Amino acid sequence: SAEVLSIVKRAAEFGIHVGEILPDFSLVAARSEKIMKRLHRGITHLLKKNKVEIFSWVGQFLSPKTILLVGFSGGLTIDANHIIIATGSSASGWPTLEMDGVRVMTSDYALKQTLLPRSIVIIGGGAVGVELASFYSAFGVVVMIIESAPALLPAENAPRRYAPPTRGATASASATAPRRELDRACPRPATPARGSWSPLTDTPRAAE
Repeated sequence: SAEVLSIVKRAAEFGIHVGEILPDFSLVAARSEKIMKRLHRGITHLLKKNKVEIFSWVGQFLSPKTILLVGFSGGLTIDANHIIIATGSSASGWPTLEMDGVRVMTSDYALKQTLLPRSIVIIGGGAVGVELASFYSAFGVVVMIIESAPALLPAENAPRRYAPPTRGATASASATAPRRELDRACPRPATPARGSWSPLTDTPRAAE
């Protein structure tokens, strides 16, 4: 959606004139959710087709070769000579900021929003943070990235990690991001926004 919006904004460069562009972020969010569900169903189907058994329960190691699945009546143990741990990742919080899911949130909450904020501070200039910055900036959100490392994408290869923020986002090197810096970077606007903006989102939000 962000890519399409960026292209449409440049339509005049290709001799195509369009009217006022008003993105509907609620529809963007709904489309994203629909795609994720479709991908989930597709992957689940492929696993079952290839006779991969799925247990949606919490696993606990009893030994290096035995796992107890918590949730079954009496429990279920699985023995294997080789076990791969691939539990995925989860967003981390910030010790001095309360994650209320409204003004301060993790990337998990940010991806589920149906209304755009006027401005946003993203703590962390890694792959997720830079991708979110590029996405929000494409929709006209004022974005600031706070990263403690001397450059964005510190975990990437050195020749690539010094690329500037995309689509107009502002980067700031800082080891800490206290609430006063969040308030300074994203002041509360005095007037409501236009188009797809909502007065309900006048308060800035932070994503991890």
